[in-house]
Amino acid sequence: MIDLKTDAVPALKKLMETLGDYPQLTSMTKLRLVISGNRPRPSQFASYPAYLWFDGELNKTYSQDELRRVPLFSANFKEYSNWNG
Repeated sequence: MIDLKTDAVPALKKLMETLGDYPQLTSMTKLRLVISGNRPRPSQFASYPAYLWFDGELNKTYSQDELRRVPLFSANFKEYSNWNG
């Protein structure tokens, strides 16, 4: 999981440039590079290389095509627990 903290589009552009030097990683079918944090709009998921996946948000609605790029959904743990540890 790669948690983007800056604007998604330029950050993903830089990430793709960097990953271009590592085809052994981007071609691995068992490895999923999942983008979390600041993500592009779901309608833009398909415009990114197939080696990039996107963390889903439970409060959003996705089309079937968009869901094909969402391998998991994340939620804020505090919404489900009062754990104080």
